[in-house]
Amino acid sequence: MRRLIGVTAACGVLTITAVVPASAENLASQDVANAYSIMMTNSEGKSLVGGKNMLRQFAVVSAESGAADMPWLCDLTGSAEVEGKGGEEIVTMEFLSEKSQSVVEAVQEIYVYSNETQAKRAYDDIAKKIKRCEGKHQPADDEGLGNDPIGGTTTLTNGTKKAADGDPFLWVRSTTTVPGSGGLVEHDYKTVRHFGSYLQMVQVQSEGVSAPKITAKQIRIINLLTDSLGDRWKATFN
Repeated sequence: MRRLIGVTAACGVLTITAVVPASAENLASQDVANAYSIMMTNSEGKSLVGGKNMLRQFAVVSAESGAADMPWLCDLTGSAEVEGKGGEEIVTMEFLSEKSQSVVEAVQEIYVYSNETQAKRAYDDIAKKIKRCEGKHQPADDEGLGNDPIGGTTTLTNGTKKAADGDPFLWVRSTTTVPGSGGLVEHDYKTVRHFGSYLQMVQVQSEGVSAPKITAKQIRIINLLTDSLGDRWKATFN
């Protein structure tokens, strides 16, 4: 399971963190500044997470061998989960905003593959696997919401969409509730898009006690950003 953010995260400070590999194969160190400049902006992040105080973090992570991380799609019943094939590097921009007893997070992730063929294979693999993100599931006891009470139920839906310019993308929506936890709930909506040697995931997540649902407006913004952010990256690096 992709571990979730803690609801006590401090969001009063704006920070930028770059973890830049010395031997990145696909995204050269001198390109990190370009990557930062085209990722999700402050105003775009705030349109999703809201709030007066917002924390921002930017990172580039590379594995010495194999995948830096896998694109995580959803948790199923028991210990089963749905993941894609990981990229050799990941570029991430994350925004957090604390609201009462909950935290809202917006994330853009770019998975970097060795070539366009590998990226397309990874996307096609996700297109098949994502169909499993459907219905109601009970993750295993150790797959609860962070360190919070276990025994939650996750409701999943998924599908495909196209942007106004015809660019296709996949999406997953989930809601997890934990009985007897004082109202602990987590809502999540994410998209997956392929272009060139990259996969992009854009996500908004709301977690905590009585955490607000993902709204139609947030979904509309995510869908628009899936296209515009991907196009910015594609124009710069393809």
